[in-house]
Amino acid sequence: MKIHTGLALLALTCISSVSFGFASALPVWVNGVPVWQQGDVATLVTPATITMTAGSTTPLIFGSIYKNNLTEAAGPASNVVAQLGYGAIGSDPRYSTWTWLPVTYDQQLGIADEYTGNITISTPGTYAYTYRFSLDNGGTWTAADLAGDGENPAVAFDSTDIGTLNVTETPVPEPASMGVLGSIAVLFFKRRRHN
Repeated sequence: MKIHTGLALLALTCISSVSFGFASALPVWVNGVPVWQQGDVATLVTPATITMTAGSTTPLIFGSIYKNNLTEAAGPASNVVAQLGYGAIGSDPRYSTWTWLPVTYDQQLGIADEYTGNITISTPGTYAYTYRFSLDNGGTWTAADLAGDGENPAVAFDSTDIGTLNVTETPVPEPASMGVLGSIAVLFFKRRRHN
């Protein structure tokens, strides 16, 4: 009990210092910390897996946030910032270097606010992706997963339950001149056979 209380106080101290503009440039994550800044349910809605070629853009990726007495009303909740991010496969976005992108409000999803965005990656490989949400204009963050992480202890954030993005090599197109030369060669070969 003392350890849990001590961790909560430490978290509150960190959150307070960020809220007042002091301290670290590192994101402050509140997943599993009993503070008001944690989202009640933060979800990577869909899709769970994407395959695309390098340099192209993913289809739309949807994420949602629910916070009691904040997101129920129509339209985006004030003070909420939503971002879509990607990083190395198998990494936890809370403890790893990820790229975070702005997204746009999409619609009211029952009592939650839904956001949408997409990702463009030029380097082939396999990546992880998910959403993160801030209820205090970017001071603190709640990471989303496919199960809907949030205040409920039964749904703790799981970094293995987020999106997988497979980026394949871009096919090298056959040069148009090779196609023309090939056609000429076939015609020449056919004529020689008939002569």
